[in-house]
This record gives sequence, C-alpha cells and structure tokens, in this order.
Amino acid sequence: MQDDENETLFDDDDDDWTDDDWCSTFEYDEDTPPAPEAPECVTEAIRRFAHASAPMFLTVDGNVNYSPASLWTALALVATGAAGETRRELESMLGSADIGADDLGLFRDALNATRIHQIADSLWVHDGIALHEDWLDGMRRCAAEVFGHEPFDQSTGRRMSDWIDAHTHGMLKPEIDTNPDDVLVLIDALVSNGRWLCTFDEQLTCPEMFHGVRGDTPTPMMHDVSTVTGYLRGDGWTKATLPFSGYSGGVSVILPDDSMCLDRLLHDRLLLEDALDAPAESSWRRLVDLSMPRFITDSTFDAASLRMRLSAMGITRAFDPDLADFSDMSDNPLHIGQVIQETRMEVTEEGAKAAAYTMIRVLAAGAPPEPDTTVTVRVDRPFIYTLYANLPGSSHTIPLFLGILRDPESPETEL
Repeated sequence: MQDDENETLFDDDDDDWTDDDWCSTFEYDEDTPPAPEAPECVTEAIRRFAHASAPMFLTVDGNVNYSPASLWTALALVATGAAGETRRELESMLGSADIGADDLGLFRDALNATRIHQIADSLWVHDGIALHEDWLDGMRRCAAEVFGHEPFDQSTGRRMSDWIDAHTHGMLKPEIDTNPDDVLVLIDALVSNGRWLCTFDEQLTCPEMFHGVRGDTPTPMMHDVSTVTGYLRGDGWTKATLPFSGYSGGVSVILPDDSMCLDRLLHDRLLLEDALDAPAESSWRRLVDLSMPRFITDSTFDAASLRMRLSAMGITRAFDPDLADFSDMSDNPLHIGQVIQETRMEVTEEGAKAAAYTMIRVLAAGAPPEPDTTVTVRVDRPFIYTLYANLPGSSHTIPLFLGILRDPESPETEL
C-alpha cells in the first residue's frame, strides 16, 4: 500500500445535502441533469437479498428494523477483495458473480442523485498493513473514502463515530471500541429522508389503540384520505404505499389480515416476496382512508447475531481464519472478524427518515375525475414496512430498509 495521506473526513460532494434539506421538496425541471441509471445487476441483487434475509432478521421479538441495502453493499465491497471459494460463497449469497467496483460506484451515483437517499463508504486501514493497490483503486472508484495508517486506538474510534454521525446526518453516532487486532474496517452508511407527497394533518393525529402482541397500547395515530396513496389487496394481506415528493421512493406498509398472523407471512417466502414486490398503485378513481401510527424504531444487530444470520445464509469461509481467502485484497492472510449494523427509522406526519451503518471488521490469520371508490386501511395491529427507492434503470423498487412494528412503545431492540 502506498503512503497515502488520510483523505478528508467528510465528503465535500455531500455538503449540498444539509439538515435544511430534511424532508426535501426538491423538484426536477428542464435544467436538472438526467439521473444516472442504476445497474440492474446491483438493484436486482439487493432485491433478492432482501427477500432471502427478511425471514432471518424480522422473526425476532419486539420491533425490529434493518437495512438489507447497507448490509449488501458492505459485503459486496469486501467481496471484491475475496478470491477462490470465499469469493464464490460471498457472490452466491449476494446474488451475482458479475458485480464489480464500477457497478457499485454507478449504484451509489444513481442513489445519491435522488437527493432523498444517500449512501457513503469508508475504509480504515491499520498502520503497517499492505493492501493491493488495484483493490484500493477499485474502492476509490466506488467513491469510498480511504483512511490509511490508522493507529486503531481511541482516536480512530472517535473518528469513525464522527464519520457515521456526519453521513447519517446526526441520526446515528455509535461509541466504537477499536481493536488492535483489526487490520481493516469498512463502514457503509445509508440515510433516507423523504417528505410525503401528501402529508398528514397533525391536527388529525390523536391517541388510539394499537392492538400489539403485548396488548392494546394508546398510540398517536395519523389520518389521511387521499388518492395518491397506493393500495393493493393481496392473499391475506393489504398493502398501502405512501410515495415521497419527487417519486424517488416512499414507504410501504404490509398489513396481515386478522385471519393471518404476522409469523405466517414471514415464514412463507413466496407469500412474503409477493407482498414485498407487488406494486400498490394509486388511482384518481379511488380514495384511500389511511390510519397509521407515528413511530420511531431503533435496532442493533451485534456481531454474534449477524454472524449467525449470515452463516445461515451461506457465509462461513469468510469468517474462518483457516479457510478465508482475501488474496485479491492483500497478501496477508485476512478474514472477517465481525459484522455489525445499527439502524433508526422515524415516521411522522411530514415524512419518513431512516439511517443505517454497517461495519465490517477484517482481521489478520389535466384535472382528474372525481374518485368513485373509497377504501379504508387501518394500521392498528402489527405490520411489516419497507422504505424503498425508485431508481432509473431498475424494473423494481429497491428495499433500503425493512422492519416490523409489533408494539409502538417497545424499547430499542438489540440482537
């Protein structure tokens, strides 16, 4: 590895997305450059990864939220440095053998061009570890910030925490204990913020009963009647979609019928995939009378919890000091020591905000017609939700965050 100076801690390219842009009402016009297309190989792989991982992550007690997109991106970046069976194992789990650094860079460009979603990556390298320059060049093509010659003491931990804080716009600021055995740490940060195309009237929000798994709980319930809310009746479930202004994403709520418990939906993979993928379309001829809770969910998946889930999905060699092969990254024998993710999701009358970071520690060894139909969706019992992105070049929405609300007043979930 050449003697690189530590790059600027905060990416100047992101300075135009400030706190004042939360719930941005940015509108495209004829002077707006065309948005870059996201590689279909990446968006499809993330969608399939979300399908495969959802039962592993959502079948836990309490409220839970995770980011399949952030986890997939972090693992995909590490996979570019793997070789042999380790690489094949990672590519099988990630859903593609053809994704390279340039594809990941194009995905980042397309996502960040929405101004509603932003993704960033950083690479922290221990002083004394030699990494292959061609692999580092690939990381830079993905726009990853590279911090070389780190001592991995308390100062490195504080700098990592500051980087996460900056790139999640203050939503997440973890305390990070660095490990002198770490030779490399990769961090992916993802943040989404959108203002509803049709916001809820705060004056209509009032306490109502949410019938959670722990019993009935008074919950601030938001209300709206609109033609822009998407609606779909499925096989034992109802889906409502709230688009963001600009249509670069939104939030979908999947509400099981009274006759179907949430666990059945989570354990039937085909049923869950259909519910996640099926488009809930709006119609000028249909009003959707929607009631749903205002809520905040915090979740943390620690190293043991994530390793168990990733191992169940097929990643074993990458964690094994004797079997892992990251020779495309370094001549030193390396393996994944830990994978950690923390997320936060906020849904209010104005819009929705969500943030995640994933950390991988690598160790050595015209006027519309009047509506003629009204449907009512009352989200007053446990439900699945997803915050998604719409990107040019993708034939499906991309699930950035997935979660379950079982009890609105439950404490933070740590797994």
